[in-house]
Amino acid sequence: MQLNLKYLILCLCVVGTCASCRTNSPIASYIATEGKDSIRVSLQKVKLPQRDIANIYEGVSRLNWNSRAKTFTDNRLKTLRTYQSVSTPEFWSAEDARKFGVSGLMEGVFKPVEKNHNLLYSFSEPIYVDNGKQAVFRVVVVAGYNKILFDGLAIMEKRERERERKWKLVEKVFNSAVH
Repeated sequence: MQLNLKYLILCLCVVGTCASCRTNSPIASYIATEGKDSIRVSLQKVKLPQRDIANIYEGVSRLNWNSRAKTFTDNRLKTLRTYQSVSTPEFWSAEDARKFGVSGLMEGVFKPVEKNHNLLYSFSEPIYVDNGKQAVFRVVVVAGYNKILFDGLAIMEKRERERERKWKLVEKVFNSAVH
């Protein structure tokens, strides 16, 4: 009986750890690579909604310019569209900020960045496609007094090398409504 209880506790710990790593890893990797030159990076407490992700991914075509993701496939678009009405928790927690490696949480919507902050990041929850091998999420990066540096999608791909799983940025897709 005692062995079964230990086994159950071990399984719950492993499942809990894997679930939390899967949720936060792509965003933490994104911040580590994209925000590496910043003095201080903060996280906007309010999460961006997932409803715009499919539209940004699909893009628009104007004259000789197309904002569609280079990694575009109809199957991925179909998966992303299913998340347009999914509700997720509305706020990032202090624990999320710690896992992402940012200096703190900021409240309010695009509040001016404080003197000791360099960049303010806002994210949606990642949507996992291709059996969890890719993560797609919306990113807005603000500097100074509401100066939007980037609004669009980050498409991350899980790369596995000898016991190491890393998320690598494959593509950034600009939101054609803003850029």
